Amino acid sequence: MRDYRYFDQCLDRLTNDVYSQPPDEGHFEWGTHAIKWIMEVLYGGKKPRRFRRKVLDVGCGQGFMCPVFEAMGFEWTGVAIGEDVDAAKFNLQRWGKDPSKVYNMDMAFLKFKGRPFHLIFARHVLEHSPFPIITLMEWRRVVRDDGHLCLVVPAPHNWGYRGKNHYSIVPMSLLNWWTNRAGWHMVHEFIFTNRHPLYLKHLEPYQDGYVFPYDVPAPPKTKEEILKSYPEGPVEFRLICKAGEEIIE
Repeated sequence: MRDYRYFDQCLDRLTNDVYSQPPDEGHFEWGTHAIKWIMEVLYGGKKPRRFRRKVLDVGCGQGFMCPVFEAMGFEWTGVAIGEDVDAAKFNLQRWGKDPSKVYNMDMAFLKFKGRPFHLIFARHVLEHSPFPIITLMEWRRVVRDDGHLCLVVPAPHNWGYRGKNHYSIVPMSLLNWWTNRAGWHMVHEFIFTNRHPLYLKHLEPYQDGYVFPYDVPAPPKTKEEILKSYPEGPVEFRLICKAGEEIIE
């Protein structure tokens, strides 16, 4: 019989690493761009029939993707923990949405029964899991057998491996192995680079993340100076995966 008491104690300690994620213009536009990409790949740019497709926004932050998904014809549900839960409920009520659609849940221990969702949307979430394969298996558990996962994660090239609560930033090859092992089969990928026009539009506000080495403070730089200081490369890996059987080798 497994004894999970020490495991629970470790998770309780890691909970102290959770931080709030207020929305900002850059992340809103990048997230919207990812959702439009999903719509194009899965539905040819057309809206799914309203309230026939249910999306679970894992790590939904303060709910800022809810209006985007609902405008595209999805029935939205969000999960978060910490301060963001109350903020998301407040925002949904302010936008005329149902605040009960936001749940206070750990992303690896969802309380949904059955397989109610057609799509799992997890943008900049999996890297916060200390046990990503188990987390991916949990997401597989609550999605329909014909469902999909949209996984957006930071690329180690751009962000490095440092950052509070960033436990699982990995290269694409390992990410693919994790998803296959958990029962997800990649059907499409997109690499969002640090030279993409939408990324460059919001580059300067995030420049603190691109100082090498990371622990050396630096004065503000112009966009041109920032671009000269680091090479072109991926910012995010975006994967669309279809639910399937676990691949065990």
